[in-house]
Amino acid sequence: MTNNNTRTLAFQISEELFQRIKTHLERETQRTGRKLTQREFVLGLVEAALDEAERQAAEDSPEPELSLIHI
Repeated sequence: MTNNNTRTLAFQISEELFQRIKTHLERETQRTGRKLTQREFVLGLVEAALDEAERQAAEDSPEPELSLIHI
């Protein structure tokens, strides 16, 4: 894989969580007939969480006030 401005994000998880993820991936592969990779799964979760957080932040931020120009 070439480095197209990508970064590596690595972290450790418990064996229990790892097994739950493996089970989910196997279940999704059976359900869809397409292998869902750990990478696709985790990236999908991260992107969904960031989209939601950004949406919420946009709703929470006040609208910028429009200044009127007096001539």
